[in-house]
Amino acid sequence: MKKFFLLFILAYTLSTVPLFAQQIEESSPDVYTYSDRLKAYVFSPSKQAGKKSPAIVLFHGGGWYAGNASWTFSFARRMANNGMVAIAIDYRLSSNPEITPVEAMEDGRKAIVWTKKQSKMLGIDPGKVVAYGYSAGAHIAACTAVFPGSVKSMGYNSIPSALVLVSPALSVANDGWFRKLLGPNNSAADYSPADHLYAGMPPSIILIGEDDTVTPLARNIVFHERMQSLGNHSVIKVYPDVGHLFTPSTESDKGQPNPDKEVQERANIAIEHFLKDLGYIN
Repeated sequence: MKKFFLLFILAYTLSTVPLFAQQIEESSPDVYTYSDRLKAYVFSPSKQAGKKSPAIVLFHGGGWYAGNASWTFSFARRMANNGMVAIAIDYRLSSNPEITPVEAMEDGRKAIVWTKKQSKMLGIDPGKVVAYGYSAGAHIAACTAVFPGSVKSMGYNSIPSALVLVSPALSVANDGWFRKLLGPNNSAADYSPADHLYAGMPPSIILIGEDDTVTPLARNIVFHERMQSLGNHSVIKVYPDVGHLFTPSTESDKGQPNPDKEVQERANIAIEHFLKDLGYIN
């Protein structure tokens, strides 16, 4: 059992390869505190006079246990080059024994509310705030919509206008690692997005490897099909011959990710098409 959990730690914790990297001019973000000492790193596009930009809030992976906002910086820069205000988020991690994924979910909600609340300062349209995440970060992104809770400020809630979910952990009721982190006083089913969808959910896109052994395809299909059955807009892109975070199926996807660059770029283009269809990028 201990070995099983260590494999999950390894799979999530070593997910440090920046997703969808390309040759983008390096830029330093503006840094803000969105809750307590938690930071939001803001990458802004070139401003057009009188125009508010859509925003995308990015949550890194790491199994709710490890990582930091910088893991999403390269993709944030790409989104800024597409005209979006991209905000990379730090959140509380379960490497602290007093922290569970419940606190990470709360931080995710606060980050979305903060983004909307600061729309004037950031130059964004508060009605166009996308939540993006990969692996465990995709769970946090989805939870901002599925479990908005009572986190509100100035009339803004945590429900984003769209969800971009890469190799996501969406059906976690039977996820052993997630259940371990929650501890004995919480039920994993209560925090499983696929089990609590509702009509009127934001449009979503899932990008997943067919052979993913960490966040299996079958669990993501459950989320996708339930979204559609409720009349929600849901897109799923399944990539053959790759596993978690697009690691080739000939390699273990429970260790250091080694994304297939061609598949990675195809997924990147699919995200951009999804956002174009919503009118968020040109």
